[in-house]
Amino acid sequence: MSELDWSDEFGGLEEFIKVLGHEVLLRVEDGFYRGNTRLLLRDTKGRYGVVNLEGCSGCYLAAVCRTQEQADRLLTGIRRDIVWKHNARAMRDYLQTLQWTSGEPTKTEEFRAEAIDLLTQIMENPQ
Repeated sequence: MSELDWSDEFGGLEEFIKVLGHEVLLRVEDGFYRGNTRLLLRDTKGRYGVVNLEGCSGCYLAAVCRTQEQADRLLTGIRRDIVWKHNARAMRDYLQTLQWTSGEPTKTEEFRAEAIDLLTQIMENPQ
């Protein structure tokens, strides 16, 4: 595989998530460089997912991937970390009991509240 400058195409982990075909519905960050990023996702099958991307190491990897193999390794790790639920109600119920221990606690609670509100709106206004 030839050398590629993945950093030109992908500025961070969220761009890798989009490459997987997932829509990013909500993003809440700790607000500092080494902080966590929490994402609420929707895939093309209508499932909902959450992932808590820890620290800057993943962002660093996304910025320095130079080959398809390196990018594939990163994508495999991201896929493994996403928790999927079959619909908005199931994800909302999951989030009500979710206990993430890493990252800034106030940002985790902010994410949980905003995600639950967004999922409730989706349930009330199905498309």
